[in-house]
Amino acid sequence: QCKFGRVSFMKKVEYGTKKESFHLSSVSNQMKFLTNIQNSMTLYSVPKKIARLKAIQDAKKYFAKDMKPFFKSQRFEKALDNGDVIFTIEYTQELEILPFIQKWIPNIIVIEPLSLKSKLEEHLQLMINRLN
Repeated sequence: QCKFGRVSFMKKVEYGTKKESFHLSSVSNQMKFLTNIQNSMTLYSVPKKIARLKAIQDAKKYFAKDMKPFFKSQRFEKALDNGDVIFTIEYTQELEILPFIQKWIPNIIVIEPLSLKSKLEEHLQLMINRLN
């Protein structure tokens, strides 16, 4: 079985030199992973979770229905009456989307899952404590 580390650690990718050394069907799962990878923190063979997020104020226009997504798995869900936007992102580990969410603070709110919301709160509290 082929094991993936972080994509940024790959030094070289080559085609096999012998016909019998490479069969596309033997690496179909890995090829599917490489096609759907979102960033260097996407994990291989890990079930995906779904984060439901809300974009408010200045950020909501960037997450509207017809805007280009930031992630391959990002899906527009709905626009609320006040203009805020609800959208989802699939992820394999929190570190895959937490830096993205942190860049948009205070205009992105984690709705669910609670574990992601708690992790974000933990990071924010740690940052506040380090400022004091």
